[in-house]
Amino acid sequence: MPPRSRRAAEAADRFDAEAAVDELYGVAPGDFVARRQELAAAARTAGDAAAVRQLKALRKPTLAAWAGNQFVRAHPAEAEQFARLGRDLRRAFEEVDQEAVRELTSQQWRLISAVARQVAEVAAGHGQALAEPVRRDVEQTLRAVAADQEAAQQWLSGRLDRALVPSLGLPAAAPAGRRKKKAASAPPRGDGRRDEAADREAEERRRRLLDAREALEEARGNLDTSKAAEQTAAGAEADAAAQEERAAASAQEAERDLREAREALDAAAGRHRQAVRETRAAARERKKAEKAAEGAAAAVARIEAG
Repeated sequence: MPPRSRRAAEAADRFDAEAAVDELYGVAPGDFVARRQELAAAARTAGDAAAVRQLKALRKPTLAAWAGNQFVRAHPAEAEQFARLGRDLRRAFEEVDQEAVRELTSQQWRLISAVARQVAEVAAGHGQALAEPVRRDVEQTLRAVAADQEAAQQWLSGRLDRALVPSLGLPAAAPAGRRKKKAASAPPRGDGRRDEAADREAEERRRRLLDAREALEEARGNLDTSKAAEQTAAGAEADAAAQEERAAASAQEAERDLREAREALDAAAGRHRQAVRETRAAARERKKAEKAAEGAAAAVARIEAG
């Protein structure tokens, strides 16, 4: 392996992509996008291109999915117990154990309600209140976990990005006393196909709704970020304008001082020139006086000699 490729491989080995994904799905919903960018940048610095692609492909979880992730992380034993109940119920259906099905279905209903409350409590502990539509998505996810092994594994990973949808044709929880009685005869085949088509259509609508909610949450987060950036820019603009005004005032004051200094310099130069003229005139008068004194002295000397 060339030295450069070897260094890149060693750097990539130092970046733990799985730990980064776990961390990302543990942060608050509002911090998901920013933290994803930070982790992708760290992976890029480490030279792990695969981790960069993996992190960038991760979707911001809906509030219901995030709340479920936090519950699984905070209460792994309870989460495993709930998933195990689902496995037992599916086994009872496969073995056509009607007594076990009735008992497990009753337990499942009670446990779904209890776990949904715990999920809401965990979310509240993180400062996130779950509205009624979000609580319904939480319960729907729990029903999917109870009905399907693959859904249970996804849920137990603590990395959901959206609410799960129960698979068609699998057992769903119902409270005791509300289970429907067996019909006297099976429904016509055509009705079954229409029901399946309607279920598929409803599931597709729900998936589109989840996508739209996720897009809305991300758009709101981007809007909040843009508003904060705008406020910061407005504050910087106001500061710059104030600095400009102070600089202009300082410049005007400096210009005034410079003008006054030039006027003082001109006045001093004029006084200097005048003093030079007066000095020169005094020097001429001094020379005349010296000559006159010399002449007078010479006259006195001649008189005294005569």
